[in-house]
Amino acid sequence: MIDATLTKRQDGKLICAVGAMEIIAKSGRDSGELVPGQNIKLAVRPEKLQISNPGQGNIDAIVTDSMYIGTDRFVTAKCTNDIILEVRLQNSNFQRTPPTAGDHIGLIIPADAAVLLND
Repeated sequence: MIDATLTKRQDGKLICAVGAMEIIAKSGRDSGELVPGQNIKLAVRPEKLQISNPGQGNIDAIVTDSMYIGTDRFVTAKCTNDIILEVRLQNSNFQRTPPTAGDHIGLIIPADAAVLLND
């Protein structure tokens, strides 16, 4: 769960600020009453996040844990704004050396990865 601020609405999506990072989120069913400047909560789907080289994603992070579990690898990353994100990588689709604790990475947060949480 991430604390964010709604900055604007655009084409049915919510443009949100998390510190200096911008995240595009799906609007929830009750998002019609939200106004720019309002604080909101977002959920980020771990299987939608992608790992890139540092400086090539939405935000940079340091891997704090990397665990192989059968068909998946779960990576815990501490972002530069101190947010902790979990990344789920399917081993069959991952085309690079898996990150390990201490690695510096970039995180790509696609528009369909974040969803507004309703109170």
